Amino acid sequence: MGRFDRSGPDRYVRSLCVQVIKENRIQIRAKNYAKTNERQSKNKFTKDYELGEKIETFSLQGGLSAEGKLIISAYAKGHGPADEEHPATNH
Repeated sequence: MGRFDRSGPDRYVRSLCVQVIKENRIQIRAKNYAKTNERQSKNKFTKDYELGEKIETFSLQGGLSAEGKLIISAYAKGHGPADEEHPATNH
């Protein structure tokens, strides 16, 4: 996967969205904005990913590292806080 260049005071990510679109499929959407003395630019990024069957999609979190890399985290089924609250629903 690529990365958004976040260097410079007038460059930033305007939005980042991680959305579950099917049971084990997510979509990442982001918008980037850059402004210099000579020009302005806007970039959009959209990509779908299939997750493993053992991922709890309700626990997904996304963000960008300082280097502009996308980081997605989630619990594995049977290892998240919801499993401790509802032990009868574990498979």
